[in-house]
Amino acid sequence: MNASIEKLEELLQIQESELGRYDPALSTLLDDLSYACHSHGVFDRAEECYLRSLALRESVQGPHDQSLLPGLQRLGILYRIQNKFEEAEPYYLRALKITERQVGLEHPQVAIRLNYLAGLYFAWGKFDDAERLVKNSVYIYEKLLGPNHQVLASAYMGLSIINSRQGKYEAALSYFRQSCELSKNFHAKEVPTSFQDISHSLLLLAQGHFRKQEYEEAEVLLRHSMLIEARELWPDHPIVADSLTMLADLYRAQKMYREAEFLYTKALKIRQNTLGADHPDVAVSLYSLGDMLASLERSEEACDLLLVSLQICENDPRQNAAQLKLTKTRLDQLFRAAKKPR
Repeated sequence: MNASIEKLEELLQIQESELGRYDPALSTLLDDLSYACHSHGVFDRAEECYLRSLALRESVQGPHDQSLLPGLQRLGILYRIQNKFEEAEPYYLRALKITERQVGLEHPQVAIRLNYLAGLYFAWGKFDDAERLVKNSVYIYEKLLGPNHQVLASAYMGLSIINSRQGKYEAALSYFRQSCELSKNFHAKEVPTSFQDISHSLLLLAQGHFRKQEYEEAEVLLRHSMLIEARELWPDHPIVADSLTMLADLYRAQKMYREAEFLYTKALKIRQNTLGADHPDVAVSLYSLGDMLASLERSEEACDLLLVSLQICENDPRQNAAQLKLTKTRLDQLFRAAKKPR
């Protein structure tokens, strides 16, 4: 078991012995333990702790309080990333209903919840439900923010992808054109510095794929909603690092190297901070960044990264066999090119 999880488990046992298992004061510690387990893929224990924390808060605040929203969202994401869509749905629905109860039916926060739920249905293959919810969010955005607000560019792009998955290509093309019109003033920054920059760049990239009828590649737009949703709760969660890596891979394939470097580096730092310096996923991040830098003839920087990746893999060669082979091969290529013995 990970050391941080062990420490939190010990602390929880101490507090339970002092306060009892049902004291609401345990909620914060349960959240911390849930996050640690979730980050390290110990999903069963994370689920157990999330459910306990939510129940304790609900016992104090009641079933409709806004303070329950983070817990509901955490459970929804936990199930969603395991493709347990049926288990995830009630938590997304409860979060939506609480938000509607707090702010009314027509509010930007309601539109956001509708889009989160639409993302779940899209991943689940329930395209009719996803389309209905995104249309509802579009109605809210248009009514409150006007028909030309930039947030609609992403919503229309989502509708175009949903319709293309249903074979409704004429409708998909119409939504796509609306998305392009609303985003015509967006510019992909050479080096994105915020998630807003990343969102704009991703939208433009998705539009480019859609224009070439590369619909599966364009679907990354809706998958990006997972990144936004997770970032709201856990800006340094491995889910976010996974999404950043996926986006960096896309940028690299498009020869957009500065954007890719920024995202690979950000993903690497998240994984190091969350999972620890010797985690296999850190080795993968080091390799991805090092391999790209090697292809750009930044050999010295690449070697430094790849050697650290190699060291991690060699510490546990059975768990990292495939990555170990890749890293050794890439280093050998670099050393041969430099005519240096290893």
